[in-house]
Amino acid sequence: MSYRMTVLLLLFFTVAQTWAQQCDQRTRPLSSPNDGFYINGDGTVTHIDSGLTWMRCPVGQHWDGKTCTGQARQLTWAEAMREADQYRRRNHHGQWRVPRLPELALIIERQCLEPKINLSIFPNTPSAPFWTATQRGKSEQFYTVDFEQHGMQAQAQQQRFYLRLVSGR
Repeated sequence: MSYRMTVLLLLFFTVAQTWAQQCDQRTRPLSSPNDGFYINGDGTVTHIDSGLTWMRCPVGQHWDGKTCTGQARQLTWAEAMREADQYRRRNHHGQWRVPRLPELALIIERQCLEPKINLSIFPNTPSAPFWTATQRGKSEQFYTVDFEQHGMQAQAQQQRFYLRLVSGR
């Protein structure tokens, strides 16, 4: 292998490692541990404390029995609502919907960075904002939860963000 190729490979693997999720168990306890979820075996998990059932994959990805594959899609808020409605119609079991802000906040993993989510339970989750159904006051904005920086922010409905569906309550 040439010197140039070796340097390029080392650079690639160094950069790739910085993109990997990092979790620091010394700073705080797990907020979303594996034993806090029941794995249903059908591409969904149930959060034991809340009773909410979550899609393991964001909209656009598909559960292959082991992980989420494909490309997660970014949607406007109206598209996210339509997607939830279409999923409910196609799948008669469960009342799938866009989660409310406090519900989506339940699955944040505060120990981890990029993404701030338990990747054992929710593999291949983008480090990015996800839509909620929570409106900001009487405005035309809706909140997102950002799994990169663990923030919530009111966003214009025309912007595009990811979506993870929930069922229950």
